[in-house]
Amino acid sequence: MTCTRTAEVASAIFEADVLQTLMRMPAGVARVTESGIKGQDFDGLLHVAEMGHIPIEVKYKQDDTPYSTNTIRSTIKGAVKQLPKGQVGWLFPAHPHGLGGPPA
Repeated sequence: MTCTRTAEVASAIFEADVLQTLMRMPAGVARVTESGIKGQDFDGLLHVAEMGHIPIEVKYKQDDTPYSTNTIRSTIKGAVKQLPKGQVGWLFPAHPHGLGGPPA
């Protein structure tokens, strides 16, 4: 998991959890080496017989991120750019409970 190089332990744990969960499915999962190239920098490939190889991207927001609609929007847009253009992909986002909506 590449995010461990930047000491983002929570991100690495979430990515490992998602990949481990997908490995329990009756489908193959392959880890992809980080490329740094837009549209080719996703986290893994899930092989589903009827659909072929589906690129997957895992995103985790840190607990200290202040809530805003723009924060969520930019995180999702950035994650989608890591997936191949014109191809179906799956995004697995996680965020802290406080980021789920505006403060009460």
